[in-house]
Amino acid sequence: DNVLPNNIPVFAGEYVEYNLFIMGRDEKIWGEDAKQFNPQRFLDSEDGLRPNKFKFASFHAGPRTWLVLLTISVGL
Repeated sequence: DNVLPNNIPVFAGEYVEYNLFIMGRDEKIWGEDAKQFNPQRFLDSEDGLRPNKFKFASFHAGPRTWLVLLTISVGL
């Protein structure tokens, strides 16, 4: 048993899912321009060169991450 950050209880054996479509457009996460394409938001804030692989959950930071990297580099 556990409790989510918004105080919703989750009990052992239950499934928890998240909606990538909704999360990808949430202004609380991405700001007022959440619905606009902005490749800058996926870059690491330290040096602006390394994309943060966990900011784009659709590809789960796995083997398809190259597509995100390509999209960012072409978009810039």
